[in-house]
Amino acid sequence: MLRNGFLLPSYKSSLCQIKWMQKVRSGHYWCPKTDTASLRNCPDPPRLDLIIEHLTNFAADSKLKTGITERRKPDRKWALLALATLKPDHAFFRKDFVPKKPVDSILADNSDGFFDSLPAGPHKKRFKGIMKENETSKLKRSLAHHELLMKKNQQRLEEL
Repeated sequence: MLRNGFLLPSYKSSLCQIKWMQKVRSGHYWCPKTDTASLRNCPDPPRLDLIIEHLTNFAADSKLKTGITERRKPDRKWALLALATLKPDHAFFRKDFVPKKPVDSILADNSDGFFDSLPAGPHKKRFKGIMKENETSKLKRSLAHHELLMKKNQQRLEEL
C-alpha cells in the first residue's frame, strides 16, 4: 500500500487490518496519501482518544469515512498525520498548545472542618486525594506547637 502512495498506520495498531486496507484501496475508507499528506509538528500531543474524536469529526464534516471505531483505533502518530492532512491549522499544531492533563486526585475544601479527625481507612489509595485539613489549619497548628515549645524553653531558662 505504501508503494501505491497510502500512508498507513503502524501495523501494530488495531486499525491496520486486511479488511480495512482493502476498503482503503477500493476508496470506501479515507487514508492520507503521500502527495496530499500534510506534516505538522505537535510537540506535546494530547491523548489518543481526543485526537481520534477531532479526526472523526473533521472527516465526517468532509464526508469521509475512516473506519475508526472503539475497537479499531490507529496509533497516535498516524492519527496526528491524518488530522494534519484534514485540518492543517488545528489547535493541536499551534506552538502554544498544551493539552489538558487528567486530574489524578480530588481535593475537598475543608474550611468547615468536616474531614478533621477522620480515621485512616483501609483503602488508602482511594482517599489519597481528599485533603483532610486545609493549609491554614496546618499552619495554625504548627504555630501553636512552636509557641508551646518556646514557652517550655523559656520556663526552663527561668528555672536555671
